[in-house]
Parts: sequence; C-alpha cells; structure tokens
Amino acid sequence: MPSLSHLERELLELCAPAPNMGETTTTLHEEMVSEKHDRAAVEAVLRGLVARDLMMTSRGIFAGRQRLRDGRVVDRMYEDDWWVLTDKGRAAVGLPRRTPSSNHGQSGGAGGG
Repeated sequence: MPSLSHLERELLELCAPAPNMGETTTTLHEEMVSEKHDRAAVEAVLRGLVARDLMMTSRGIFAGRQRLRDGRVVDRMYEDDWWVLTDKGRAAVGLPRRTPSSNHGQSGGAGGG
C-alpha cells in the first residue's frame, strides 16, 4: 500500500463516494477539504495522485448547487477538472475495486472531458 500524506488520504477518501464522477477541484477546494489549502496546492497534490496512478482526471462542466464554507448555498456553472479514484487509489484507502458495471469511467474519465 502506498504511503499517503494526510491531505492525499483525505482527497482520495472525499472522491471515493462517486466512483464514476468523482469531484471537481473547486468542490474539493471550497467545500470538502477539512483544512484550508491554497487551490494550487490542492491541485498539485491531486496531480501527484494521478502521476502515481491513484486517481485519474478529465475536464468537464459542473452545473448545480454548492454549499460554501461560510454556509451559503449558491447555484453555479463552471468548467473544471474532475478527479476519480482508480482501483489502485481505492485500494490505497481500503476500498474494494469498482464493479464492472461502475467501471466505465476508467477509460473515458469523469465528466465526459
């Protein structure tokens, strides 16, 4: 099992519930990461996880509601990178491989980019 920093583990765990869609950089940066990090730092960690084959990424559109750190809920639409765990990334946080029926994101990536 690969050695993970606290932030790497947190990002993997936060993206795990959506096995095909993952999460956007904006969502991870603004809503989900427990400690406030610079967006560039979060993205650098995510790209490092891709380089280690623990995640994959693609570009796509987000349209919907987001809850911000201050509690406000806003309607948003933006283009962003989407981050999805690979089976190796799932194993790194103790999750089973994705089932074949949920594995279509592996080759095409999330968000249709």
